[in-house]
Amino acid sequence: MLVVEPRNGLANRLRVIDSGVALAKKLNMQLVIDWILNEDINCRFDKLFEPIDGLILNDGIKLSFPFKNYTKLHFLYKSLKFDISLDSDILRAKMDWADYKIGNEDLNVYLNKYKKIYISTGEAFFDSPKDYYYFKPKPEIMNRVDAMCENLGKDFIGIHIRRTDNKNAISYSPTSLFIETIRSILELKSSTKFFLSTDSVEDDVLLKQTFPDNIFSYPKLLDRNAEDGIKAALVDMLCLSKAVKIYGSYFSSFSEAASYMSGNELIILKNS
Repeated sequence: MLVVEPRNGLANRLRVIDSGVALAKKLNMQLVIDWILNEDINCRFDKLFEPIDGLILNDGIKLSFPFKNYTKLHFLYKSLKFDISLDSDILRAKMDWADYKIGNEDLNVYLNKYKKIYISTGEAFFDSPKDYYYFKPKPEIMNRVDAMCENLGKDFIGIHIRRTDNKNAISYSPTSLFIETIRSILELKSSTKFFLSTDSVEDDVLLKQTFPDNIFSYPKLLDRNAEDGIKAALVDMLCLSKAVKIYGSYFSSFSEAASYMSGNELIILKNS
């Protein structure tokens, strides 16, 4: 049995599940996902996606004190039930987890001797096709996406500007780069429409003021503690995935997840 506990925000959790699916298949093990509700995501998985075949989901887990406040303590306590337990720090220390993942064969050989495995992380840890084909959004979510994309029409371009607590995205992918890129595209085709996904109200206002006829965004609640805030984030991700091309922020798993869902080109705007 392979128990995987995805951590951090929505995009991080999706790539962790994706790694878990690939590893469980390689190890020929039953995959169990423990979906914890916390300040990163306070929304059940089954409010966002349909059930995934072959996967056991422990949905909507709420940790109590002291585990709610001390992530490391929760990991150590839970580890007592398993033959081997790995989190991001342990994987990096023991297995030279370069670029947040290691080769499939290395991890497969390392874990193949264990029967009960527990992995808790917010990073990809096993190579996979990254097409996310088994994530089927709920009809409520897809209705919102379809309505938004109908307004955008065909051949729209996706823009993802990551801000708030992501220091790398703020430093290396300033808003000025996105404005320059949009201007250059509009010089070639002035009618181009852009779907903007951002966690910055200021950037949303700025781009709409700068390009009033070309920038569109989904109205949303920027609150991870609110269920509708997470649903709106998934709507954003899915709308981005339907763009013919995505311009994303450096060090953002959200941009990557949108690209994985469709296979469409992702270009990271980054200062040299």
